Amino acid sequence: MPAAATTPRAADAAEPSAAAHRRRVELDELTEARGSGLLHELRERFATAIATIRSDAVADDRDGRLQNEGMRALVDSGFTRLRVPAADGGIDVPLVELFALLSDLGAADPGVANALRGHFSFIEILRQQSGIPPEVRDHWIGEIATGRIIGNAQTPAPNAPATRVHRAADGGWRLSGHKYYSSGSLYADYIRASAEDESGRAMWAIVATDQAAVRRDPDWTGFGQRTSASGSTAFDDAVVHPLGVLAIDPEVTQHQSYVQLYHLATLTGIVREVVDDAITVNVVRPPRKQAFGDHALDVVGSLYISHATAQALLHASADTLDAANARAHADPEGSRVPYELLSVHTLASQVAVIETALQATTRLFDAAGASLASTERALDRHWRNARTIASHNPVAVKPRLLGDYLVNGRFYASPFAPFDEDGRPSADRAFRPGE
Repeated sequence: MPAAATTPRAADAAEPSAAAHRRRVELDELTEARGSGLLHELRERFATAIATIRSDAVADDRDGRLQNEGMRALVDSGFTRLRVPAADGGIDVPLVELFALLSDLGAADPGVANALRGHFSFIEILRQQSGIPPEVRDHWIGEIATGRIIGNAQTPAPNAPATRVHRAADGGWRLSGHKYYSSGSLYADYIRASAEDESGRAMWAIVATDQAAVRRDPDWTGFGQRTSASGSTAFDDAVVHPLGVLAIDPEVTQHQSYVQLYHLATLTGIVREVVDDAITVNVVRPPRKQAFGDHALDVVGSLYISHATAQALLHASADTLDAANARAHADPEGSRVPYELLSVHTLASQVAVIETALQATTRLFDAAGASLASTERALDRHWRNARTIASHNPVAVKPRLLGDYLVNGRFYASPFAPFDEDGRPSADRAFRPGE
């Protein structure tokens, strides 16, 4: 005898949409963050801030407005201190919980999640990179613990000369240059910019944004990530903080995996929001639409499979990076090979999640009829945001990099590294994990 269908509870019948979303949450919680109560506790703590961001997301995406109120709510709730050590006034969550919470933020508004990528990346540099003087680390961790936001400026503006950090006549540091893709800079109290010093060494230079010599332009014209507070940033002999010049360690390979996993967390959040939108559309359907119902259920089920796949890959990769960090701290001399191999594995996860996200954000429109194309619903924002994130460190070259490692044992720390100035493969810019 076939099993009987589960009978809906009375409360479910009264609030079908809430009940449907609760079922999705219950499925997620079976595997999410090792069943820890910490994630549930933190989600309750940040629920109001993330709800504020979600309530403004559609209008702000449509109108190109920044989420200033939502960002302030995140700071006030402690979200920006998630990876600050507890002894320094932070929450000190493991990476698995961090990326799960960033997925929550990405579901609400992926632009805001991306705006904080440079901020959380800087915290990770302070935590993981050896050689940073204790007074430098303590100062910046302290600034972040008090609610300061650190923005990001790395990509040079087209045809712009190299950004330079140099000594001024008064003995202090100054920064001059022009950057683009400065995600989060319009929300930031400080900006961490990549630069070269007088001898050509790669450095970080950190400047306060409240000086006239730092000009932030909201000229990001992308069709996605419109609330990421990006655009171009010009530094005109800007004063660098006295503790704001740090050497970039070329041997640090941990960071490559971290920054790519950050993108995966945002993409996983987008796919989850796609599932929830498909559920909402189909929970209560007018009678004339019932003939479409079975097909719609197939679409919703397929979308949840996409979400579960992305979530599982993100969870496994974050857990592995946490374990690698622990090994690196316990045995600094032996940490290089695990990080390099993890970078290889992150490539596979990244390609899989990006392809899953792009397919899901298109398949969503099969969940109902032409009403889903309404500009009021703005469901196209999911594809626009996912496609824009996928264009960071272009995914198109990554299967080739993975194949090169598997066949030839070569791997590149950057997706751009395999190519010389003429666009030809450059094998001498690779490293071989294990050698």
